[in-house]
Amino acid sequence: MDLESSHEFAKYWLLYECPISLSSEDVRDEKVCVLRCIPPVEPKDIILWTIYKI
Repeated sequence: MDLESSHEFAKYWLLYECPISLSSEDVRDEKVCVLRCIPPVEPKDIILWTIYKI
């Protein structure tokens, strides 16, 4: 994961609310809520490149 994507991902965790309890189901449900806030990736947003080792 590169620096920019890790920063983007970190912003979404600010939306994370504490689950009602620490049961695995409640924690999973809160994570799902955060992941649903992430907009879908469009093909126009993808940049592909190759790093050549010289």
